[in-house]
Amino acid sequence: MKMVNSILPQKDTIQDAAVHLYKDHNDVCYMCKISLGHSFINCIIQEEDKIIEIVDIQCETINDGIGSLMMEKLISYASENNYCKIVGWLSIVDEEHIDRLRHFYMKHGFTIKTEYDGMKLADIELLII
Repeated sequence: MKMVNSILPQKDTIQDAAVHLYKDHNDVCYMCKISLGHSFINCIIQEEDKIIEIVDIQCETINDGIGSLMMEKLISYASENNYCKIVGWLSIVDEEHIDRLRHFYMKHGFTIKTEYDGMKLADIELLII
């Protein structure tokens, strides 16, 4: 029987996710970007309050673990740098897949408080211990 060596694509790991810190374009606040390939999480750093606010998550694909790897990296970064919580909100723009978003955030330990307010469907919060 002939053996064939095939190279399987390597799975991404949390170590592959990069953390980028920079000032916003108005030089007012610090931003944090967690990236993995062409996927990313953009955040605002509230240094005085030790809070990280998620403002956008974009993933090339869904249900492949990339979003979870980036979220794990963000949580790890927050913990290592003594932030007290990660916050954000779910937008009405994402209403079509709100169940998937709720599952994603709850899987990572976030609490979700439904609060309809203009573009907002719910607040999310993760306390860093």
